[in-house]
Amino acid sequence: MKCEVREICGNWALDINNFNGGKITIYFNSRQNALNVKRILEVDDSIPNAATVCDMQEVKRGEWIYADGDVGYNVYRCSKCGEAIFLDEEKIYNYCPNCGAKMDGERKDEE
Repeated sequence: MKCEVREICGNWALDINNFNGGKITIYFNSRQNALNVKRILEVDDSIPNAATVCDMQEVKRGEWIYADGDVGYNVYRCSKCGEAIFLDEEKIYNYCPNCGAKMDGERKDEE
């Protein structure tokens, strides 16, 4: 697939040739982002999945441990990094904002 990166008004555009001879344009806020997408679209077919290879990490999983609630809001600690967050019950995060652990375990009281 033939693609072309160009600068436009301080941003970057990726022009992609369409099947009917026209062009599709996608706009990016950085040249590097446009070049990354171009590389993915123009990947050499002789190298399987070369465009999708990336550094993978095992997903960290944790749970929120209730620590305190006497100060007008609830304090929870991440079971992975121990960092405290101050939230009300309705707005508890699905991920720890400090270490990125996915919070799909049960919430429990600190012992």
